[in-house]
Amino acid sequence: MDAATFERLYAECFSALQRFCYFKLPSKADGDDVLQNVALAAWSHREAVWSQEAFKPWVLKIATNKIRDFYRKHAKQLDFPWDEVTELSLSSSQFWHDR
Repeated sequence: MDAATFERLYAECFSALQRFCYFKLPSKADGDDVLQNVALAAWSHREAVWSQEAFKPWVLKIATNKIRDFYRKHAKQLDFPWDEVTELSLSSSQFWHDR
């Protein structure tokens, strides 16, 4: 696929792609980061698209994969305060049990 065709097809589906990313991610900044990664991945693999009709589903699949990558990366970074959760659930259950 040549550059002009790619740019035209990407521009045509950009608003749907943007809505998809913004809906699936926690913030606009995260959505913008993922959109940039989608654009780079789509550009570098543009020869994989076999028809212009398949472009939008193909780029949305790339977005889906990049969103999954985002959540995998951030899931490894979570530091969950288990002690606080345990204390909260015990105090909550005590409250409801006493009533």
